[in-house]
Order: sequence, then structure tokens, then C-alpha cells
Amino acid sequence: MHDRGLGFDQVWEVGSLVVKKFAHQGYSIANDTDGATPRTREALEKLSAELGVKLLYIHINPPEEFILSKLKNFKHTWLYRDSDQAIKNYYERKPLHQNLQLPYLFTFDPSANNLEEQLAKAEELIRVETGNQ
Repeated sequence: MHDRGLGFDQVWEVGSLVVKKFAHQGYSIANDTDGATPRTREALEKLSAELGVKLLYIHINPPEEFILSKLKNFKHTWLYRDSDQAIKNYYERKPLHQNLQLPYLFTFDPSANNLEEQLAKAEELIRVETGNQ
């Protein structure tokens, strides 16, 4: 979408249309969020209430050292010009990600060497929560 010149607001609009399409078909909504995007959270909660579909929050929460290492070593292309800008942005946004009060169903730690186990556990919890066993 970036290559076609779309910005964050346009991407949000497209994503919203996709979520609405599946929610109207009765699918539950699983959202990776940290509460830093109230617009998304409010829209999903409203849609869930209107349609009676489940809204599940998952969290991706690696240790800070892992995040900083990724930002330092990642080949930056379109989002940040370099690692210094990426790390500056991380520290500026860090307060938005603290003291989160969302009812997370599962928290992933991508720094751990057991991603397949984490995925299996998250899938199991989602199936139980949505009644799709």
C-alpha cells in the first residue's frame, strides 16, 4: 500500500473495510493492539457490540533490548530513514504503551525461541474463547 502512495489513514480505512466484511459474516475479531490507537480500539469495540461478535485482544511484547536490537539492525526503507530515527520514534511513543489495561487473551514474546508453541497456545485460547473447537 505504501508503494501505491497510501498513507496511514488510507491503510486504516482499507483495514476497516476488511474487518467489517468478515465481522458481518459472523467472524470474531482478533486485534494486535497496545491501546495506543484509540480510533482503532473504539471502532472495533463498536463493531463488536453492534454485530455481537467476539473481540479478542492479543499483545506482542518483547523485551526492550530485543526491540532496540531490531531497530538498530533492521534495513530501514520507507518508514524510517535510519536506525537513529526509528529508535527516537520508539522512545517518543514508549509512554503510550505503558500501563495498558486491555484484557489480553494472549501475549506473544517474539524474542523467545518457541514461536510455534506460542502460536499453538494462542490458537487454542482463541478457539475456546470463540467456541470454535
